[in-house]
Amino acid sequence: MTLKKFLILGGVLALAACEPAPPADPNAPSVEFSEETLALLPPGQDLRNVVLQDDNCYWYLHSGPVEDTYIPLLTAEGRGICTQAPS
Repeated sequence: MTLKKFLILGGVLALAACEPAPPADPNAPSVEFSEETLALLPPGQDLRNVVLQDDNCYWYLHSGPVEDTYIPLLTAEGRGICTQAPS
């Protein structure tokens, strides 16, 4: 019985660690990047479904084996691609 309780507790803690992606606007227009920005991007990021989120960073729709979710658009060095906040 103790093992069962341990497994349940472990499952709850694992699910609590999950953080959902910020909500995306499904009506957002396509984003066009400059040649300089495109040169920073590694292959494998789908640029057909990119949105600018409330955090002023670009996110793209990643189609995984289980679900589709928006994840940050990153440079080859792993940095997010963001714009300056409007003043």
